[in-house]
Amino acid sequence: MKKMRKIFAVLLTLAMVLAMSIPTFAAEKSATITVNGLDKDATVTYAQIIEPDVTTATGWKFTNAAYKDAFDKTLDDQSIIWKLLKMESGSTKMQNEPDKVVAYTAEEFAKAIAKITTGTPVNDEAGQAKKAGEAGEISWTVDKAGVYVVNASSDFKTEDKVKYTYSTMAGYVSFASYNTSTGLPTTLNNVTITAKSSSIDITKKNNEKDGVVEVGKVVEYTVNTKIPYVNDADPITEFKVTDTITGAEYVTTKENSKNMLTLNVTIGSETTEPKVEVTNNSFTLDLSSYLTGNAHANQSVVIKYSAKVTGTEVSNTVEWNDGGHHSGTATDKLYTGTVTLTKTGEKDVRLENAEFLLVRKNKADNKLKYAVAAQTDGKAEYTVTSWVEEKYIANATIMKTDKNGNVVVKGLDDSTGEMTYEFKETKAPEGYSINETNAEVKWDKEGNGTKVETRTGAASMTDTKLNALPHTGGIGTTIFTIAGCLIMVTAAGLFFASRKRTNK
Repeated sequence: MKKMRKIFAVLLTLAMVLAMSIPTFAAEKSATITVNGLDKDATVTYAQIIEPDVTTATGWKFTNAAYKDAFDKTLDDQSIIWKLLKMESGSTKMQNEPDKVVAYTAEEFAKAIAKITTGTPVNDEAGQAKKAGEAGEISWTVDKAGVYVVNASSDFKTEDKVKYTYSTMAGYVSFASYNTSTGLPTTLNNVTITAKSSSIDITKKNNEKDGVVEVGKVVEYTVNTKIPYVNDADPITEFKVTDTITGAEYVTTKENSKNMLTLNVTIGSETTEPKVEVTNNSFTLDLSSYLTGNAHANQSVVIKYSAKVTGTEVSNTVEWNDGGHHSGTATDKLYTGTVTLTKTGEKDVRLENAEFLLVRKNKADNKLKYAVAAQTDGKAEYTVTSWVEEKYIANATIMKTDKNGNVVVKGLDDSTGEMTYEFKETKAPEGYSINETNAEVKWDKEGNGTKVETRTGAASMTDTKLNALPHTGGIGTTIFTIAGCLIMVTAAGLFFASRKRTNK
C-alpha cells in the first residue's frame, strides 16, 4: 500500500510538471511585419494567402481558393505554389521538386497579388486604423508563417485626387529556428516590406515667412517629391518635374543664347546641380534615369532654385508626369503690399499735385534707395519696378498726388524688421511750403491677422501755407497821379479864362 502511495505521488508530481509545461509547449510562435516608406496619413490592411500544411508535397496551401484563382484558375494550388517556390529558389533544386517547374516572373506575381482584396485592418490600441505618422511605417504581429498580401492607402487628398497610391505588396514570414530534438519549428522571422508608391505627392514652398514680398526681391523656392517605385504590373519609363512661374522670373544665365537655370537637387543623400533650360517661364527636370532598377525608389527629392519677383502677385506651380499619369498641381503664391500716402493742408484740406519720391531705408546699414515705378493710366497709382541708389536719384520716379491728396504705391514688402519706406516731398503744391520731414509708412498688423493678398500700409503728411512776405504800406502813387492831373486841368482852365478877360 505504501508503494502504491509513492507511485501515485510520483505520478501526481509528473502530472503537475506536465500541466505547468503545457503553456510553454503551446506558446504561439509570432513575427512582426513592418511596412515602411509610407506617407504619414497612410493606413494598412492585409490578408494571409498561403499558410503551412504538412499534408501537402510543398508543405504549403492557399488559405482561400479565391487567392489561388488570382494566380491561375487552370492550375491546381500545389502547381501554383511550386511555381512560387521556384521563383524564390531560382536555379537551386528544391526537395521533391517536380520536373519542368517554371517560376513565376516578378511581373506575373505583381499582377496576381494586385487582384487580391485584403480585409484585415491594422489598428491601434483604441481600435482605430493605425496611421504611419512621421516615421512613415506601420507594424503588427502575426502568429503563422506564410505569405501575406498587404495594401496601403491614404486619405490625404488634393483636388479630389489621392496624392499617394500604393502598389499591392507581399511579405513572406519564414521559420527562423527548429527544435533540435523534435525537428519542429520554434520561432518565426520578422519581415520588413518597403511600400511601393506608384503615385506620389509633390509640394512647394518659398522662404518668405509671411507671403508678402517686394518687387525686385530674389526668393528661394523648394519643391519636395519622391522617386516612384516602378511597378511591374504597370511599368513607367519616365519621371519628369515641370515648374511654371508668373509674376517673377527665374534667376538664369545665358549659355549659347539659352536661358539656363541652375538647380540644387538632392535625391536621398546625393546632391547635384544640374542646369535646365527656361522657356516661356517654365522648366522641366528629367529624373527618369533614377527609375532604373528601382535603386532610388521612394527616395526623397528636394529641388531648390531662385526667382526674382517682377509683379504684384507671384504664382508658382509644379507637377510631375510619369508618361501616363500626372500629379495634382502644387501651387505657391506670393503677394506684394500696397501703401497710400495722404497729403493735406490746413484744416485737413486735401492737396493735389504735391510731388514725392519713395525712399527705402535698409535697417542693417541705413543705406537709402529710391523707387523707379510705372504709373497706371495717368492715375496717382504707381507700381515699383526697381530701386536706384542715391547717386542715381535723377532716375527715380516723381509721384504726384491726385485731387484727393493721395498717392498709391504697389509692389512693396511689409517686413518692417528689415526695412522702412518713407515718402520724401520734392515739390509742394502752389501756395504751400515743402515739408522736410519724411512720412514713414506704417503697416496694418504686419504679418498677423490680415490676408496676405490684401496687405496694406499708410503714410500721411501735412503742408503749411506760405508765410506773407514783408512790404511797404500806404495808398501808393495812383492817387497822386490823379491829383496831379486834376491840378494840371484846373491850371489850364484858369489860364484860358485869364486870357479871355484880357482880350476883352
